[in-house]
Amino acid sequence: MSTNATHEFPSLVGGVPLPVDFAPSILFACLYAVMLPVVFWRIIHPRSRSAALAGTTFFSIERVVAYALRAKASHDLGSRMSKGLETYLQVTYAGGFITIGQDLANVTRSLLVAYTLGGDMLAKHKLTPQIPKCGSSFEMQEPFATLPEGRFDTGGQGDPAITDHPRTRYWIRQMSGIWALLFLVTIILSAIAGADYKEAIATGADAALVRWLRYVSTGLAIILLHGVGGLAVWAYFYMPRVPRSSVVWIVLVASLLSVVGIYRVDTMFHNTTSLTSTAPGSLTSNLSKAGFYVFHVAPEFLAVAILMSLNTRRVFATGMWGDWRISDPKPQNNYPSNTSSTSRLNSLPQFLWRLPLVGFLLRTCRATP
Repeated sequence: MSTNATHEFPSLVGGVPLPVDFAPSILFACLYAVMLPVVFWRIIHPRSRSAALAGTTFFSIERVVAYALRAKASHDLGSRMSKGLETYLQVTYAGGFITIGQDLANVTRSLLVAYTLGGDMLAKHKLTPQIPKCGSSFEMQEPFATLPEGRFDTGGQGDPAITDHPRTRYWIRQMSGIWALLFLVTIILSAIAGADYKEAIATGADAALVRWLRYVSTGLAIILLHGVGGLAVWAYFYMPRVPRSSVVWIVLVASLLSVVGIYRVDTMFHNTTSLTSTAPGSLTSNLSKAGFYVFHVAPEFLAVAILMSLNTRRVFATGMWGDWRISDPKPQNNYPSNTSSTSRLNSLPQFLWRLPLVGFLLRTCRATP
């Protein structure tokens, strides 16, 4: 199929892979590959294993494949002109930073919820906040000791000296729930734009729709990333128990991902008529490609490297699954172990009393002193 057309379609972010792309593609493929042992260590080691960064973990593995394919296409004309490959690369470029941002929102929620816990709520959640020393809400001790079942030792019924903040926790969960839905919408819009991109290249159909879907998904992602960073900054000033270093990491990663989104917004208005075009706006010039690697690829890698190098369970208090609750668990009714036999008999179903033999035996037991 010819790669030349008379219609316009949105230019490929990063441009078509050319020989000049070989070296940087190999570089970032190797960087992600070098990071894989750390990724697998986080998965294997029980003290750092957490599902809160599942998306970022898969992203790290996928990027090795993506940049290896880009390096191959830079010297292989058949791969370079493959609309399927170019569509795949555009989809993964569009959704990558959004996936990392979604995980960042997850760990931010876990961090802030964990440090609103107090009293018996500490024992009812499987998060791993560091407990402040007695008499001070600013000094931090080691996290709870990990038990074999994956629970955390809080010393029994929790620490009554630590103030519980259920209202703050409620609003953090409500806001985080809205974020989760909006991130899902963003990913869906990005996927639809990617699915239609191949048709936009071939016939020009839905080219305008693809462009606007890319704008909406990227713009919404930038807003959400600023919201996550803003909430972390708020916690820095109004939640003294939250570790300051954890907040700094969240703001740094959110800023790096925002750079990716802003770069995409700045380049997505360009159009081209051919995958082989080198005309202005095709994003295939050396300057355009340098901008792609500096403002898109590098910030993504730094964000992933930061999240993967940190012990998520310790730094962000995620536990194994993060905070997934809609509300706090309700207290369980604890019945005393010395309940009298009479009260236990009275709690039996009424139909047992109607059975002649059973009724006789039960009445005999009640009459026995």
